[in-house]
Amino acid sequence: MADIKRDGLGPAIAGLIASGVLFFAGLFVIAELFLQLAGPVDSLFGKNTTEGLRPSTLDYAFQELWSIAVHRGLQAGSAWRSATKRSRTRRGSAACA
Repeated sequence: MADIKRDGLGPAIAGLIASGVLFFAGLFVIAELFLQLAGPVDSLFGKNTTEGLRPSTLDYAFQELWSIAVHRGLQAGSAWRSATKRSRTRRGSAACA
């Protein structure tokens, strides 16, 4: 009876070690990805990641949200303006023909 329990223990330990190695390898890859993204995140928020990205006050949280929203809104607005400008020139050239 003791041999049966001991025989099943080896594969269980091997499976636990193998899954642990895969888990920590994946965790290492994710940590390395976050480390590579630290530079672009610094430039987006204007704050160093070593200081921490969590806002210290609620006002600072709204300032960060405002800076992101305005930046994205300006990008979307310029894309919309250029798209409407192109459509107007197409309509104008078709009317002249």
